[in-house]
Amino acid sequence: VVYGIYRADNDMFVQYIISDWYGVAMSDDLPVDTDYYLLEEKGPEGFEPNTEPSHVHLQDACAPSRIDKYVVYDPIMGQIRIRKVNENGHPVNGVGFRIIRNHDGELVDTVYTTSDGEGLSTMLPYGFYMVEEFDWPIELAGGELQYVDITDYDTYDLLFVNYPSNGELVFRTIGTDQ
Repeated sequence: VVYGIYRADNDMFVQYIISDWYGVAMSDDLPVDTDYYLLEEKGPEGFEPNTEPSHVHLQDACAPSRIDKYVVYDPIMGQIRIRKVNENGHPVNGVGFRIIRNHDGELVDTVYTTSDGEGLSTMLPYGFYMVEEFDWPIELAGGELQYVDITDYDTYDLLFVNYPSNGELVFRTIGTDQ
């Protein structure tokens, strides 16, 4: 996370500090008996930005000052709405979809369409997901895959269209028995 340190009395930029792997950020020496505020310039990927300034007063002139500030981040969450229709655009009920987190292959939700042909996932955290059709009426072709990248608080709409499954039956006579 990148924070800017600003003087509170005149909003003058002082310096940037960047947190390490453990979330710790340290500034250079700053004058004491001065009010400052921290403002997040760039937050962690996949989390809501923290837009509130955090006020700090340095007052210890004899020893290095240490002020601990704790910031809690809320993950960005989104939903996937699946709409399932046949070749004529009519809704298809009871079709099953698996939602799989792409980076580790974990099944995170299973959704079935209702009579209006729609199904809605649970709230899912920021990330890339595969939506796999796995249970569909036998008279329709199925098994389609689609991908969704959740990057914002939003509902991501997917449309799956199925067409009649067609095939042919071939009989062959082998030998002389008819």
